[in-house]
Amino acid sequence: MTYGPQPIVDLRNKIVLLWSAKKAGSVFAIKWMFKHMGLLLEEALAFHPWIHCYRMKVFCVSDRYKAAVEDFFQSPLSYRVIKFVRSPFKRAVSSHSTCLTKCWKELRFGRKTLVGAEQKFTFSFDQFVGYLSALLI
Repeated sequence: MTYGPQPIVDLRNKIVLLWSAKKAGSVFAIKWMFKHMGLLLEEALAFHPWIHCYRMKVFCVSDRYKAAVEDFFQSPLSYRVIKFVRSPFKRAVSSHSTCLTKCWKELRFGRKTLVGAEQKFTFSFDQFVGYLSALLI
């Protein structure tokens, strides 16, 4: 079992690319890595304009990828690891906005209010950050 997106492992250059899911610059990072690896970027964009489709459906199931992962497991200290992350504060703000607009009902501390004929799910940013903190404990 893995947590998060599968990393890009480049056997030739001995680089592992990691990123945080959701708005961490993964599209840029993967395009950069594929370009660095050779002709993969053009191949990926020809396959589908959204780079993650190629990454998941072609690259991560290829023999090339499997060999690179195996090599990494055999000698992890020979690899450089690069991780793209987004500012946690900016991510929290955008997550709060997404929760408000998409009405995530699994966040049970909010309250439902009637706005016109619609129900709206609301909670403060402070409540949201408290919820996120509770998840880390």
